[in-house]
Amino acid sequence: MQFKGDLFMLIRIAICDDVRETCWELRDILKQIENEHQYKFEIKSFYSIEDLNNSFYKNDIDFDVIFLDIEFQNEMKGVYLGNKIRNDFFKENIKIVYISAYEKYGKDLFEVRPFNFLIKPIYYGKVEKTMQDIIKIITKQNSPFEYTVEGKKYTVDLYKILYFESNARKIRIATIDDVSLSCDIFYGKISDIAEQLSKSDFFLIHKSYLVNYHNVAEFQYDNITMVNRDNLSISQTYRKIVREMRNRKMGED
Repeated sequence: MQFKGDLFMLIRIAICDDVRETCWELRDILKQIENEHQYKFEIKSFYSIEDLNNSFYKNDIDFDVIFLDIEFQNEMKGVYLGNKIRNDFFKENIKIVYISAYEKYGKDLFEVRPFNFLIKPIYYGKVEKTMQDIIKIITKQNSPFEYTVEGKKYTVDLYKILYFESNARKIRIATIDDVSLSCDIFYGKISDIAEQLSKSDFFLIHKSYLVNYHNVAEFQYDNITMVNRDNLSISQTYRKIVREMRNRKMGED
């Protein structure tokens, strides 16, 4: 996919900051990026953390990206809402971009797994690079994975997949929806799926596990923790490969 004149998907963006001028400035930057790259954005501004929180309860819009301030009236409400988005609303696919005038929040943001952290004042170049990186990932993750069970075809969006698990040629799909259905299990080879998804940020950690990089919450030497808290072992054969992959991806972020 090219990034100029070839984006046909709609990217839904929320901006939440109690300083209205920041919302207006960021909205203007996003509109400029939209026009210059011929993207398609739907932008909604929130001037309080409560309004954005309520939109999740009402299920008004399923946002792809949220630019979220950290401090509201000198309280770290942005971190609180980020944790709710991940753990209460189960919106792991949303790319959260924190914005702040301060650089002191590294450890506090860890559990939220933000996509990026922008320091005010916000410049066009920073937002443009962030949106281009997000769109690359969304394009990959929005691609459907197709499989067959008893002659019937099913699809699941890649961003919903946590990992594939293989057991005696049966493949189970674990998803962020945390719903187990009979159609989640199909016959196949995990090596074939790994080859099929080689350009979609899935990687092997074991001969029986193919994992979605974007749904990993934490990497350890011999295991990984997924966003649903499933803990998967990295076999000795794959530890060096996983470590090199992780270092490469961190360099790209």
